[in-house]
Amino acid sequence: MTLYSFNGLQQYLDQKGFPKTSAGTFQLLKRDLLKGMQQGDIVIRSDGIYCTIDGQEYKGYIFNQKPNISRFGEPKFHTADCEIVEKRQKLHGDYVFTTLENVQLYDSGQGGAPYPKKDVYTILKLCGYCRQLIGAQNEGIVDTEDFYAMLVEQYGSAAEPDNSVVDIFGYTPDFSLISKKIREAKAYKCEKCSIDLSAVMDRHFLHVHHRNGRKTDNRPQNLQCLCIRCHASVDDRHKENFATVNKERELAIFIKKFPK
Repeated sequence: MTLYSFNGLQQYLDQKGFPKTSAGTFQLLKRDLLKGMQQGDIVIRSDGIYCTIDGQEYKGYIFNQKPNISRFGEPKFHTADCEIVEKRQKLHGDYVFTTLENVQLYDSGQGGAPYPKKDVYTILKLCGYCRQLIGAQNEGIVDTEDFYAMLVEQYGSAAEPDNSVVDIFGYTPDFSLISKKIREAKAYKCEKCSIDLSAVMDRHFLHVHHRNGRKTDNRPQNLQCLCIRCHASVDDRHKENFATVNKERELAIFIKKFPK
């Protein structure tokens, strides 16, 4: 990936009061837009789209993760409250907020199949209306790689953990201990549905979910305790991951024991 210099961009961002992190890094984020807006963590403004994590506001973009690509082609990404975003308020359930340089899409025209295929990521083009609305702030930004480069220019390099040592499932060697401590700290309760799984025989039903999808990112703010039912329904990728014989069997046992 080419990192662009964007001459004068930092001075412009400083003048406009764009947020910076004290550590000189930005977070690699991916959030459900509707849930984030309902919780007040994500706001869409005329000057940009922001997500607040632990009191720090991060700039990002939104896109439709489940467009009808077969009919309309790849979606554009949005960096502000442009007229396209305003017209699609009812579709926010399909939108996500992110700071990533490329994204996984799912073609609703093909039954939600991964596009172009599973684990192949797409670089999106910037919405023309957003370019007109924000103007100079989007100067030089054509696609999500450019936007990512702007974040690097603004904040410094992304705060990524060292993932050089992982097990066969992609987890760091200390994740089992981290998972245990996180679940203990949350009193073995699901952070989404609040089900109590503190009984010794039920604790294996409580999982530790990586919010941004990176199994090596074990920072506390990236970890969330979820029961197996909530974990399996996080997004389409998790639904696919839980579609194995063993996981489906475990989920069925849980649902039988804890019906809604």
